[in-house]
Amino acid sequence: MDNQNTTETKILRITPSVAQLEDMEGNILQKVERSRILDTKRSPLSAEEFHCERLLVYIENPLTIWGGKATELYAKVERSIAIAVAKDSKAYARVKDSKAYAVAKDSKAYAEAEGAEAYAEAEGAEAYAKAKGSRAYAKAKGSRAYAKAKGSRAYAEAKGSRAYAKAEGSGAYAEVNGSSAYALAKGSDAYATEDGFRAYISGDGPKAYAQAESSCAWATYWAAKAYATAEGARAYARARGSKAYATAEGAQAYAGAYRAIADAKAKDSKAYAEAEGAEAYATASGAQAYAVFNWAIAYAEAKGSRAYAEASHAVAYATGKDSVAYAIVDGAQAYALDCAKALDSEVYTKEKEAEVYTKEKEAEVYTKEKESEADAKPYTDAYSAVYDSFFAHLKRWLKNGHFTKQIIPGAILGGFSFV
Repeated sequence: MDNQNTTETKILRITPSVAQLEDMEGNILQKVERSRILDTKRSPLSAEEFHCERLLVYIENPLTIWGGKATELYAKVERSIAIAVAKDSKAYARVKDSKAYAVAKDSKAYAEAEGAEAYAEAEGAEAYAKAKGSRAYAKAKGSRAYAKAKGSRAYAEAKGSRAYAKAEGSGAYAEVNGSSAYALAKGSDAYATEDGFRAYISGDGPKAYAQAESSCAWATYWAAKAYATAEGARAYARARGSKAYATAEGAQAYAGAYRAIADAKAKDSKAYAEAEGAEAYATASGAQAYAVFNWAIAYAEAKGSRAYAEASHAVAYATGKDSVAYAIVDGAQAYALDCAKALDSEVYTKEKEAEVYTKEKEAEVYTKEKESEADAKPYTDAYSAVYDSFFAHLKRWLKNGHFTKQIIPGAILGGFSFV
């Protein structure tokens, strides 16, 4: 190259008519041969080639450009493509229908406009969807995709890849066996969407995790799994054979398909069977399982857990020590082993009434105690005042040497008025 000045950053601007090297003020440093621009796949651009520490490549022509070490490539027109092929290189898709690829370990691709796409195609590569309507794809084992704007989407499309929803209203999708999707922001969603008998047999289906309050994880195909791992998070099993787990206190799991399973695996978590043949399990102490649809089943399998049959022909089983199964409505059934209890709706109602009555009585006793304390306080205060007055006078008389026979009768008859 003609220009040998080594400055911190330079710009290589590629337009339909010309390719030129500029400084950061826009001054033209040199022209670049067209043949060089068309040869970047074989020989990626690098900062060293243009004698700078960082090279910014502005792609203003619908071309595909490869950038190597210390480069940042910006796809700035429709159908332009930026490909980062070095460890410290970055690619940006700045307009609709532009694409950015990170194809080396630790390289990064960014989709920064609606309709733009970013791809992570190497282990350790990362793709970011940073605008509404943008998409990020993790397409290699060990790659990661992030949805960082409301309405953006991240997809894990390879075994061992991960997708993260990190903004409210964003979504993460695990689309193949062995991939994972995470909802990390309040109001975000994670989906496990792969189908297939092989995944069911291997137990290695896609997984979705709801890890923030009000986030949701969805298992939408056979063998997919959804996990609610934060208080207030929800996990949904929406396909036959899918599973939803509530693994945090206060989390909820829902089974909404035939043979789908919802499992409440933490204290005070809840599992709901919301479809015919769906199953809900309470497998942690204090957890609750509900069968809320005809022919649904609820199991209380842990000590002190509860199972509720709340629909006609729904069934509740109590199999854990001190667990209880409730048949809440007519036509529902409750069963229990010897170490557990099965109660019908009448008993359930009476128990609830007893709980309410007990709480009311406790409140009534507490109120009366407080009222008694309040009533007694004036008398206690008056007694204390008289007591203090007596000993104050006694102390003064003793000090002055006036201890006489008048003290006692005077104290008694005169209300502690000494003369």
